[in-house]
Amino acid sequence: MEQNQKKSNNLPTMFSLSVRILVAAYVLYLAYGLFQNLGSYEGSRKYVFLFAAVVFTVISCVLLFFSIKAYIKGAYVGGKLDITQTEETQAQKDVLLAQEENENNEPNRKNV
Repeated sequence: MEQNQKKSNNLPTMFSLSVRILVAAYVLYLAYGLFQNLGSYEGSRKYVFLFAAVVFTVISCVLLFFSIKAYIKGAYVGGKLDITQTEETQAQKDVLLAQEENENNEPNRKNV
């Protein structure tokens, strides 16, 4: 149970996921620009820009994949996979049920 709590506390917010997606898309756009301008460089400079473009592409694709996956699954605070919301809701239901039971048992005690 503690592991579930720790996992849910580490969930990002929906805004954070949106920012990650936008940043990854922008880095992918930058990598595209590097690939387009690769022909204007020569020698070792060309390989440096090629390496940077490949690294940017890989990192942005990985970030996009995991961010979109989390967004779709609801793995953010308040989403489908946020178990703290369900635990709080269950605790509130338990409190209400206990109050109803106490109210139902009080008239029986008065009659006795």
